[in-house]
Amino acid sequence: MAIRAMSRDPSWIHPGPSSGHTVHVRDSAGARYAVVPTDNPSTQRRGSLTRIDGSVPMLAAGTVQETSSLASEDHEAMLTLSSDSVQALPVDERGLAVLKDLLEEREWNEYSYLLRYKRSPGVASAVAESLAWLRGRAFIARSTDQPSDAAIFVTARGREALAHGLATVRAVEHLEAGLHPLLEQRVRRQFLLGEYEQAVFVAMKAVEVRVRSLAGLGDDMIGVALMTKAFNTDGPLTDPAAVPGERVGTMNLFQGAYAVLRNPAGHREVNYDDVTEAAEAVATASLLMRILDRVEERLSR
Repeated sequence: MAIRAMSRDPSWIHPGPSSGHTVHVRDSAGARYAVVPTDNPSTQRRGSLTRIDGSVPMLAAGTVQETSSLASEDHEAMLTLSSDSVQALPVDERGLAVLKDLLEEREWNEYSYLLRYKRSPGVASAVAESLAWLRGRAFIARSTDQPSDAAIFVTARGREALAHGLATVRAVEHLEAGLHPLLEQRVRRQFLLGEYEQAVFVAMKAVEVRVRSLAGLGDDMIGVALMTKAFNTDGPLTDPAAVPGERVGTMNLFQGAYAVLRNPAGHREVNYDDVTEAAEAVATASLLMRILDRVEERLSR
């Protein structure tokens, strides 16, 4: 029988049927302890209490509550998988699983959390890597509520990541890793707010404005007609050194991207249910911007 300590008084900690073996418990503040029953029959039901992080617990009187199983109380779902399975998970998927576990367990001590997995070195290393991944993305941070260097808390950004899910985390990371500078300020914030349709619209609008500016065309040239005029065989943005097929392909790329990604949003409400699709639409606009970087460099020679 696993025991969840709703108390801070060791005299009320009961090892239960697991007598003779170490049992993990938790106090009302969420700190984890190891109860090691004594050999003295008169004190067998009390046990000795040692905090997992090695510190001496400061306890107050109270009560305890027994629970049905150690697994259900400790939520150690990661250990229900084989070591190989845990290590095979992508670090972002594993990281969000650890983040969810930290919240459910109300775990504030990073070192104590890692100690759960010390009997499985491969898993422990994978969990440590996941914690590093979470820190690097500001999903967890150093807590000032506890003096321990291992004290952590789940940040607002981390809670948002859990709420939105793995697909959104990956989509945002994709944009953060390589979004064109001219789109960064215009698009990224809207995307993070979940305004995917507007983010795609703004990104493609920026492409249109830049094409018009580089081609020296008037405001009356818009949309697919603008892309055709700018990139046709003798268009101002066409690379005369490129082979004919590449010239046509570049024109088709700009025409098609504008027609598919920009035009619909300009005429009706477009709903991006798939956050990955929305991220890739913005990434397409970013690619077009990088092609225009090369066009601008060629025109400036």
